[in-house]
Amino acid sequence: MQPHSRQGLKFIPILGALVLASLLLSGCLVKLAYQNIDTLLLWKIDSYFDLSASQSRDVERQLEEQIRWHRSDELPKMIEFFKRVQVAAQYGITLTDLEQLFSNFNMGVASIALHISADAAQLFARMDDEQIKRLERELAKTNEEWEDRLALPPDKRLKEREKRIIDYVENWVGDLSKEQRVALTEASRKIPDILEGWLEYRRERQRQFINIVRSARFDVDIVRIALPQWVTTEPPKQFQEHHVAVQNFILEVARTATPDQKKYFTEKLQNWIDDLQTFTDKPA
Repeated sequence: MQPHSRQGLKFIPILGALVLASLLLSGCLVKLAYQNIDTLLLWKIDSYFDLSASQSRDVERQLEEQIRWHRSDELPKMIEFFKRVQVAAQYGITLTDLEQLFSNFNMGVASIALHISADAAQLFARMDDEQIKRLERELAKTNEEWEDRLALPPDKRLKEREKRIIDYVENWVGDLSKEQRVALTEASRKIPDILEGWLEYRRERQRQFINIVRSARFDVDIVRIALPQWVTTEPPKQFQEHHVAVQNFILEVARTATPDQKKYFTEKLQNWIDDLQTFTDKPA
């Protein structure tokens, strides 16, 4: 077989795939993605390790159990989380709201990481040297897009970042007016460009993960402890300024959003809620 937020969560390979809450719920394909989550996750895991037939069977079994747990325990929490976001958006989101939402999100990620750690440790313990080398190569590939961005002249990189940010905002609130585009583009420039430091931190996090995978062959119990800690590690303080600037930008988007744009946002979330609700009472 082949195949931005809290910075500490951006470097997760398999676990990134397994954190169902945040990494597969995007665009209008929420229901389709969750409906096929077992196939998507198996493909993602295999893309990093090139699983053997027996490993693939074991992962399929583990995923079946994990998805059953997620539907019964975590999915209702996710739905409640989205409902809280809706309420905050309707009444005017505050810094306190944002911090609470970040905290709730991170708690959900920590819960999932803890629950899957034993299965992940068992999987890692069965990886041979060639599979670990493949993991290193695949992780290196995930950095290429960021390396290409870093190679751009600073002014071009800034322009492209501004466009991505505005596109992202419009994906969430609908079309912006010309005045909103100008104001939010200006606001986005207050977000520090940390790409170079972030890319180096990303590489370091990947090295740490590879070491965790290697260590599983010698001590599975240590991996069960190390894995959740690695997933939930707070980023260095050097990124705190960036985090604060992102929060301020989100608050500016909320402050300038029109009633129709707030409605667009809450209706989009409601579609997610409705789609996910269909799975809460279904067996995996």
